Parts: sequence; C-alpha cells; structure tokens
Amino acid sequence: MTGCELCNPKRETEWIDNLPAGFDFNVFRCRAHHEFMIVSKHHGEWEPHERELAEMLRDILFPGKAIRWEQLSIGDHPHVHVVGT
Repeated sequence: MTGCELCNPKRETEWIDNLPAGFDFNVFRCRAHHEFMIVSKHHGEWEPHERELAEMLRDILFPGKAIRWEQLSIGDHPHVHVVGT
C-alpha cells in the first residue's frame, strides 16, 4: 500500500535474513522502539495462521522473549514487537 512504511521497508536498521522456509515475514529492528519486529509481508489484517507463525518464528529467533501484539504507531499492517531484543 502506498505510504505504508512496513509494506516496502527500507533497510535502515539491523535485519535478520534467510528465515526458515514457510515464514513469509520480514524481521528487522524498529527505528522508533529499537526492538526487533516480525512484520507480515502484506498490508491489512492478520491472516488466521499468521499469529501462530509469528509466535513460532519468535521461538526460533528469540527464545524466551515475549511478543507485544499491540500495534502502537502503525495499526493497519500486521506486525509485532519482540520485547527485550
């Protein structure tokens, strides 16, 4: 979507590339909150299976860390912050 900074994110912060197969997300450090985010590659609402996949990916990349599901700044693009990263 035009104007959404999560639809076409710039590589201005640290990114985690080469995610395991089946995880259609971008993972990078948030410029505003300085925590890693798990960001869906589509705009709109969470798809039914994506929340579970985001939790699985968090467990792989950031074991023991919590997810903040509340989207404070960008409410119309599915993403989560991984607390304490």
